[in-house]
Amino acid sequence: MKEIAEKLKSLRLANWMMLKQLANKAGCIDAYLSQLEKERANLSIMMLKKIASALEEPKFLFFIPGTSWLVEPWQKEGDCDMGSEPTNFLMKKVRQWCREVKNQLSI
Repeated sequence: MKEIAEKLKSLRLANWMMLKQLANKAGCIDAYLSQLEKERANLSIMMLKKIASALEEPKFLFFIPGTSWLVEPWQKEGDCDMGSEPTNFLMKKVRQWCREVKNQLSI
């Protein structure tokens, strides 16, 4: 669950979304997303599908093992400045690769 929580927060911030914005798009409340990011709530497959759709990310991205490096230093708690631009080129490439895989697999 820790890796999924980290990925959720990482992807939300990479998409420049506040909790409330993602909650509105995913059809839940921001407090629930906050609890998910802090590993204090359980995530159902249906809610994962809604969150992934709201983030425009493939669902399988949450389950790729060993990708906790997706949480970038600028996204660590307390360091996030929503006014600054993400600088990690690798993160952008991974997200692009995931979209390409999704398109090839027709997921």
